[in-house]
Amino acid sequence: MSQLDGSLSSILRLSGSGAHQSPPFNMLSGQIYRATVEQVNAGAVVLRIGEFSLRASTDVKVVPGQTLLLKFNRNSEPPSLEIVRVLPLPTQQPHRHQQVREEKKPLNSRIQALVARQASPLLLFTLLAGLDPERYPPELKKNLDAINAHLLSAQQVTNPSGLQNAISKSGLWLEAILRVIQADPSQVSLLQDDLKVALLRLRANQGSGAGSGISQLLDEGLASTLSQVTDGVLARMGLHQVNSVLQAEQGHLHWSVDLPLRLNDQTIILALTIRREHGRDGEEGRDLHSWHVELDTELARLGPVRASVFLRQHHLSVALEASNDKAVNLFAQGLVELEQNLQEQGFKVETLLSRPLPANEPAAGDSWFENLIEVSV
Repeated sequence: MSQLDGSLSSILRLSGSGAHQSPPFNMLSGQIYRATVEQVNAGAVVLRIGEFSLRASTDVKVVPGQTLLLKFNRNSEPPSLEIVRVLPLPTQQPHRHQQVREEKKPLNSRIQALVARQASPLLLFTLLAGLDPERYPPELKKNLDAINAHLLSAQQVTNPSGLQNAISKSGLWLEAILRVIQADPSQVSLLQDDLKVALLRLRANQGSGAGSGISQLLDEGLASTLSQVTDGVLARMGLHQVNSVLQAEQGHLHWSVDLPLRLNDQTIILALTIRREHGRDGEEGRDLHSWHVELDTELARLGPVRASVFLRQHHLSVALEASNDKAVNLFAQGLVELEQNLQEQGFKVETLLSRPLPANEPAAGDSWFENLIEVSV
């Protein structure tokens, strides 16, 4: 059995047996998870990720109590976890970092619980598409309709005001809105059409009694799945919010939202990340802010695609990336027209390019979490 240090990348192959379940359906390929080694026995390892207990086999030497950062790959056979980093045991931690780490423990625990539970909104809208709201009582029908109203059309996404409204109602700012309402109750209308409010109401409906809740109106398996997915989408929203707060503490503005979109006969998720980065004008010494907007999605015929936009004042650069040559060539054919459109809008175009998406990328919209885990550990 080989010894593991922090620089060695190794694979743990998952297996399900006894009380140790196979990977939860909401574990995301490319996502980094924080795991604690609970048991080790002749190459078999039991890991704890949030509330889940998983069994894996490995030739790497690990010990109970050790903490690992693991990247999940669902597409391998069997599914596997790549060891990205090994954290020192508590007795090995340098004294000068001990107090800081102890202070961060509650936040770290909260983050890891959210990571293990998170689920893509795509699962939620796929489940809801199979339900008929007309079958249910008025209040529950109203709740389901309110959630389905967040399934955007292509027209809404390509319209600036429609996109702005979708972002503002995505649930990311709910707690901030509640503080505004606490100070000024007349602003209660700000809660209208907020996705997180609708999801919290759905979760409350799932627990209602006397035949009024959704669990009494669906078969047991579907009701259980819907409950897990609703909780998972709320957990994912919570992760986005935590990341925004941690970035703000370092002086950065950073927002991540998942926008569901109905495109022809396909439902997809637009994973949108907006960052403001601070800089200075080298000649005049002025403070300047640059903006970086990243949009990830996965299309049925083109696979994973990404658009990255960099803006400083009126200077603009755009990178279009795709996972296959067909999509890369398709994007390249439209670059001339894109440049003309941007120039007509008053932008000075610095760079436009179409290129392959780097291999082994995190799942769409999850690249930010690698930064979050580095901040939180």
